[in-house]
Amino acid sequence: MQAQSGTIFLDEISTASPGMQVKLLRILQDFEFEQVGGSKTFKVDTRVIPRHQRRSGQACRGQGRFRQDSTTA
Repeated sequence: MQAQSGTIFLDEISTASPGMQVKLLRILQDFEFEQVGGSKTFKVDTRVIPRHQRRSGQACRGQGRFRQDSTTA
């Protein structure tokens, strides 16, 4: 876990698929994840900085790029 106690910068988050948004949301809400193909749950203490160029409310309503529950329009 190289990002433990560090920062992850996610550039152009609006290109993430809805499935990926669900996975990221779990990490942000629960501070835990499983590795691909694994079953062990890891706790994480990481700051996440997402970036996108569009207003999230517009991207959600107009283009469906963000899940409705993941925006703070």
